[in-house]
Amino acid sequence: MIDLTQLTYENTRQYIGETFVIRIPDGREISLVVEDTAVLMEKHLNPRMARDSFAWYLRGPADFLLPQGLYALENEKIGTLGIFIVPVGRDTPGVLYEAIFN
Repeated sequence: MIDLTQLTYENTRQYIGETFVIRIPDGREISLVVEDTAVLMEKHLNPRMARDSFAWYLRGPADFLLPQGLYALENEKIGTLGIFIVPVGRDTPGVLYEAIFN
């Protein structure tokens, strides 16, 4: 598993378009694609922050809704990330999830 403290807005932009797989308890695999990233708060605004706070926006299938929670997201290039995701919207292309990194 990758060390989440090493992730930054700058070094995770390369994952836009990457697919991450979540294996849910009933045996299915759900694919989420990183659609975008965004800086939420720059570290110079808060002296306690070691990095900029940023978010990933991931798109999942329209026919399945993952409840908010901690999931193991697997990717061939970077391995497994244990991150907390929250559904933030649903439209024709699918369900949009947000993961915040502080």
